[in-house]
Amino acid sequence: SGSAAGQTNVGGLIGVVQSGGTVVASYSKAAAACISGDRVASGLVGANVGAIVASYATGAVTGGCPTANKHGLSVGPGTATASYWDTAASGVSMSAQGTGRATAQLQAPTSAAGIYAGWDALDVDGDDDPSESPWHFGTASQYPVLSYRGMDPIPQRGDYDLDDDGLIEVYTLAQLNAIRWDLDGNGAPVSAGAGGYGKAFRNHDATMGCPTDTTDSDHNDCTGYELQNDLDFDTDGDGATWTDTGTFAADSGDAYHNGGSGWDPIGPASAPNDTTHFTATFDGNGKAIANLLVNRYRNYSGLFAALRPNAEVRALALPNALVRGGQGSVAPLAGILSGRVAGVWASGGAAGETNVGGLVGGVQSGATVVASYSTASASCASGANRTAGGLAAWNAGAVVASYSTGAVTGGCATAAKHGLAGGSGTFTASYWDANQSGIADDAGTASPEGETSENLRKPTGYAGLYALWDDQDVDGDNAAGLALD
Repeated sequence: SGSAAGQTNVGGLIGVVQSGGTVVASYSKAAAACISGDRVASGLVGANVGAIVASYATGAVTGGCPTANKHGLSVGPGTATASYWDTAASGVSMSAQGTGRATAQLQAPTSAAGIYAGWDALDVDGDDDPSESPWHFGTASQYPVLSYRGMDPIPQRGDYDLDDDGLIEVYTLAQLNAIRWDLDGNGAPVSAGAGGYGKAFRNHDATMGCPTDTTDSDHNDCTGYELQNDLDFDTDGDGATWTDTGTFAADSGDAYHNGGSGWDPIGPASAPNDTTHFTATFDGNGKAIANLLVNRYRNYSGLFAALRPNAEVRALALPNALVRGGQGSVAPLAGILSGRVAGVWASGGAAGETNVGGLVGGVQSGATVVASYSTASASCASGANRTAGGLAAWNAGAVVASYSTGAVTGGCATAAKHGLAGGSGTFTASYWDANQSGIADDAGTASPEGETSENLRKPTGYAGLYALWDDQDVDGDNAAGLALD
C-alpha cells in the first residue's frame, strides 16, 4: 500500500519485471503516478517482460502522462495469467496485460473459485509443496489478502468482526498474542497493552466492527475471538520444532521463541480466580495452533494460563505442543480450567512439578471438558503431592465423551499418576488407553477403568464405547448432533 511516483515504468509493486522474472500470488493497492510526456504507470508492474501469475492491483493510476499510458495491471510483452485490476478503484479501464474487473467481481468470491480458481494451489515458497494456500478470501465485501506464515492479511480494513458474530477474527500469531491485553474479548484493550494491541489489529475502527448495544457504556459488544487459519510457531518453516532438538536454545528464525523460554501464557501466573485471566470465548473454527513451546518456571502454564468460569475454548487443535518447567498446573491448553472446553485436542508433551495434564492441568468444580482428547505425554516431578494425568491431573468438574492416550510418567508416586484424570468429579463416556499411558489401574478416583488400545480403536461408528458421542453440543448453541469423526 502507499504510493509510487516517477518519470516512467512506475508500478504499484515493481517498476520492471525482466525476462525470466516472475510475480506470483501478490497484490498492490498502492497508487502509481507518472509525470507528463511519453511516460508509463501501471497498477502492479510498470513494465512486464516476464510473468505475472495469480495477482491483482487496486491502486489508483494517475499522473500527467497520456491516458493510453496508464495501465490497470501492467504493460509489455510478458504474460499475465489469472491476474486482474480493479477498474473502478484504479480509475483506468484499460491495461495491456491482465483483466479488468469491477470491485464487486473481485470481492465476491469467498474461496479459490470463479476468477480465483487455482489460487489456493500455488507454490509460493518454492518448496514444490503447493498445499499451503497463501490466500484468505474473506467475505463478499473484501478483496483476497495474503495470510501466509504469520503475514498480517488485513492491512486495509478496520472491521475485525466481518461476520458480525461477536467474535474478533484472528489471522496471525501477533493477533493471538494481542489477546492478552483484552482478556474479556470485547475488543477494548487495557491501556497498558494498547500499543501492542494496536500493532496487531491495525487501523481498527472504534468498536473493531463488533455489534453495538447503545445501552452498553463502551459500545463494544464482542465476546471473544475466532481463529481464521492455522498458525504455526515454527515461523521460519525450517522444521526444527521444539521436540526435534530436545533443547531450548533460541531459534532466531522463529517468532515467540524468546531465547528458549517460548510463549508467555495468556494471563498472569497469579491464582486462576484472578479477574485478569481469560474470561471470553476462543473459537478455533477447526484450525490448528502448531508447535507451541512454553518453557517457563511459573504457575499456570499453557497456551492460556487459566480459563475462568465464563471462558470457553472450542474446535481447536494443538499439535506438537511442548509445555514444561512450570511450578504447577501445566498443560498444552491451560493450567486450570474453570470454564468450558469442547472439541479440543493436543499432542506433544507436558512436564512440570505438579498438576500436569495432557490437555489441561486441572478441571475445577463447575467446569466441563467435552468431546476432547489428548495424545500428549504428562510427566510430574518427584516428591509428595505431585500429580499428573493423561487428560488432566485432577477433575472436580465434568469430563464428557473424551479420552487420552499419552504416557503418564515422572517421579511422582504411582498413585498420583492418572490415566485420564484424578479427583472426584464426574466422568461420562470417557476413557484412557491403559496400554499407551502405562497406567493399568486408577483405583481411588472416580475415573473409569482404562481400556486397551484395541478396544478404543475398534468402534467404527457411534456404538459401543462411543454410543453417546454423536450428540454432544460442541459449539455451545444448545443444538446437539454435531458429529466429530
